[in-house]
Amino acid sequence: MPSLADHPSSTTTKLLLIGDSGSGKTGSLASLVKAGYKLRILDYDNGLDILKNTILAECPQFVNNIIYEPLIDDYGFSGALVIPKTATAFAKGMRLLDNWPTLGGVNTWDHTSVLVIDSLSTLSYAAFNHVMAMNGRLGQQPHIDDWGRAQGALENMLAMLTGPQTKCNLIIMAHIANIEDASGISKGYPRSLGKSLSPRIGGYFNTVLLAKQVGSGAAAKRIIRTTIDGNIGVKHSVASRLESELPVATALATFFEAARKAPPPATTSNTSNTK
Repeated sequence: MPSLADHPSSTTTKLLLIGDSGSGKTGSLASLVKAGYKLRILDYDNGLDILKNTILAECPQFVNNIIYEPLIDDYGFSGALVIPKTATAFAKGMRLLDNWPTLGGVNTWDHTSVLVIDSLSTLSYAAFNHVMAMNGRLGQQPHIDDWGRAQGALENMLAMLTGPQTKCNLIIMAHIANIEDASGISKGYPRSLGKSLSPRIGGYFNTVLLAKQVGSGAAAKRIIRTTIDGNIGVKHSVASRLESELPVATALATFFEAARKAPPPATTSNTSNTK
């Protein structure tokens, strides 16, 4: 029977990083590269420009520690509409997780590697296109069960990547969707497929952080929040070791370091409970 001291959270982090477009999510990865981690990125957003420029400018010696695969479905015109013409991105991403050339399957990677999915929002569209193509309806009006099958495919992937069989670090980035609950209160959730899946996604992660821009004009800055922010839930296990706001340029490396430090030993009480 394993001890809590051997819990995988002492060596690996499974993190959901949410934030609006432009909040600094992708650029924040640079601090992990500088800290010596190897990044393997499934790039569904085609938006790694900021990461590339930051690494080349600040630590070009680590550029080969980043391997990425662009995963973009093709879109084209159908009359006056633009529709998906191919649906290969989701399946290709799953094949890479099973056996990435020269790297092996994700279940063989260790705590020095970080699997990054950028982003969950566009991965969700790729999963939906995949289901539509499998059902022979790509670019057509979806059936109600198409949504459920795509959601199921995404949840199965999340269950695998956040489960104990995946021993590497994981960062999944997502945009924010504001969804009203049954009482009419709007809350911010990771954007995915439909309103029913988004509130369930956070349950797969023990760590959820928020990237955001604060201030305006010359005073604007990008940060990562480690505490609850308005209607957006944030959670993790190292609150006592972190400020509530971390600069985006160093935040992820700071969090990873804090998550790996053992907590201080409990103070031994002199009070005896022996009767």
